[in-house]
Amino acid sequence: KYDVPVTDATTSSLEALRAYGLGVRARATKSDAESIPFFRPAIDLDPNFALAYAKLGVVSGHLGRVDDGKAFALKAYELRDRVSEYERLYINWNHAARVLQDQTKAREALELLTASYPRDFASHNNLGVYYNGRAEFDKALLAYRAASAIAPDEPLPLSNAAYVLLFLGRADEAYVAAEQALALRPNPGLAVARWTSAVVGRHPRAAEFEEEARKMVPDDQLLGARAGIALWRGQLKAYSALQAEGRAKARAANNQDLVASIETSERLVRALFDRGAALAALKAAAARETNPGQLAQMVSALASLGELAPVRAALPRLLKEGRNNQAVWLPTTVGQAFVLAADGKPADGIALIESALNDVPRAQDLHTIIGQIRQASGDADGAIASYGIVIKAQSYFGLSPVVPVTRLALGELLASRGDAAGAKAQFDVLIEQWKDADSDFALLKRARK
Repeated sequence: KYDVPVTDATTSSLEALRAYGLGVRARATKSDAESIPFFRPAIDLDPNFALAYAKLGVVSGHLGRVDDGKAFALKAYELRDRVSEYERLYINWNHAARVLQDQTKAREALELLTASYPRDFASHNNLGVYYNGRAEFDKALLAYRAASAIAPDEPLPLSNAAYVLLFLGRADEAYVAAEQALALRPNPGLAVARWTSAVVGRHPRAAEFEEEARKMVPDDQLLGARAGIALWRGQLKAYSALQAEGRAKARAANNQDLVASIETSERLVRALFDRGAALAALKAAAARETNPGQLAQMVSALASLGELAPVRAALPRLLKEGRNNQAVWLPTTVGQAFVLAADGKPADGIALIESALNDVPRAQDLHTIIGQIRQASGDADGAIASYGIVIKAQSYFGLSPVVPVTRLALGELLASRGDAAGAKAQFDVLIEQWKDADSDFALLKRARK
């Protein structure tokens, strides 16, 4: 009746089972966030509903609420003796991944789960997430496709496969998977990723994807994407004009949080691209910022630019925020990693970033941070490898300024090692990308040196 196989959800309450089933449906047809209002009543109705706790742990983790994810996963683990064998294996995996953070045990649990229940699409999908977090993208794709073959009406494996295919540079295949996923469930993030990756790759369907994105993406997100395109092309004047338009619309709607977010984004971009006075302005803004999310972004940028004094000053406050807001803890982790490296502990800094990658497998731009730390510690070969991961995944990152900045860093590193041909190859790509850039665009000047 509640569209949940009895063997897959053990509870003494039919009403709890109903809430759980609605949560499963909401997650499949809407989003992880939409499922929480159903999973929570399930555990209220049955405080011993282990699988509902486990699902809450998973969706909380996906939403960046790491502390909540761990707490729910631990509660499910404590109740594991009350459940079926399938539930127990699922709960063991969730506990290994989120509480123990032991990736070996997490993989072993998933392999046992997929072997014991080969028709369970979620296990195959989670195995794909594991491989994705380890940058083993071919294996991740195989797992996602296995999940889709079992459950062709589930959007999550398809969207995951689309992102991995973008990472692998297989754009046309990625667009097919994205189209299938979007037909099952609207996903503004995926729609924008498909559109902007087509812009970056100069794909002939870019205009088509833009039109389709406009049907499901909020106006402020569309405006942000247009600003991102201008930035990608090195057109800072056009970028600033679009950001000003976004601020004006946010003010008209009395959305002060969005106003602050746009202002912070522009400060970060200006500091990253222009340095000088823009960097000084960012440091001054960080000193007076009270919003943890905005401050964390500033800390991450300042750390990557080598400005560690304001980072050290802000970290104690940011660390008190815990790990229930990804917009705070993830950039804070970047600041921590750079401080550890500066204090003579680069391996600890890299380990911290790798741990964050396990929690947020799609944050592959963190490999740039690993590369910077390796380069600063004298590991040029390791830095080149880390930078290469990001550059290879240009389609995956779409319009992220991390890609050209990383390419520029790689080119300059290769040049410093005497690899003129390798450096020229990187600089030539940037010069072509920025052929219509503003005449005073600072990064283009560096690429032309």
